[in-house]
Amino acid sequence: MKELKITPIGDRIVLKPDVIKETTDSGILIASQHREMQTRGVVVAVGKTAKHVSIGDYVMFQNHVATKFLFDNEEFFIFRELDVMAIINKEEK
Repeated sequence: MKELKITPIGDRIVLKPDVIKETTDSGILIASQHREMQTRGVVVAVGKTAKHVSIGDYVMFQNHVATKFLFDNEEFFIFRELDVMAIINKEEK
């Protein structure tokens, strides 16, 4: 992904959501309303007063408070740092 030219204000965070599969590994179709309940992704920009997350962190967040937006034809979320519920450690195998 190219460098994001967005600077969040205060403690806001910009996140690139995970790509959501439309079917399970066994081929079962996932309902569209479940796919819209995206709650994980990678932090791509942070405001100057964000204290607990950094660019590159993989986090879980509360999607009902996040604002979805498109930038350069890519989907992102922006929300306050306090809406991050957890930083997830992704182990490389």
